[in-house]
Amino acid sequence: MWIFIYKWRDRKQSTIGNERIFSEAFQERTEQEFVDWILKGMPEAPTYYFRLKNVNAKGAPIKGCLPTLHPLSPSEFQQKMDAEITIVIDTRSILAFGGGHIPGAINIALGSSFSNWVGWMIDPEKTILLVTESNRDVSGAD
Repeated sequence: MWIFIYKWRDRKQSTIGNERIFSEAFQERTEQEFVDWILKGMPEAPTYYFRLKNVNAKGAPIKGCLPTLHPLSPSEFQQKMDAEITIVIDTRSILAFGGGHIPGAINIALGSSFSNWVGWMIDPEKTILLVTESNRDVSGAD
C-alpha cells in the first residue's frame, strides 16, 4: 500500500483507492492528455539545454587558455558595445546596478553562481563586455 502525505487536504495520509478516486494524477485519460496535463504550467527549458545536450554527447571543444582581459577606454567600450553581437553584463551588486548602469546592460552579479547564470541567459555566440567594480574582479588581484 502506498501512502501519500498531503498538507493541503484535511488528512495526513491516504490510500491507493482514495487516490484513484480523488487525485488528479490518477484520473483516466489518454497518454496525450496525461502528457498535456503533466506539462501544463511547466517553465520552458533553459536556453542552454538543447545546445549542451549536443556538447555533452560530443564533448566540449578545447579552447586553450583563457584570454587575458584588459580594461577598455570609454570610447573602445562604446565602439564594441555598438556591435549587434555584443552584450554588456554588469557584474556589480544589484544595488550598484540599480543606482545606475549602462542602458541595455543586464545585471549578473559576481558570485558563486555567476557562470551558471551566464550559461543560462547568454547566447554563446555573443561577445561579452563586463562591467566590474574593480580590476580585482577580473584578474583576482589589484
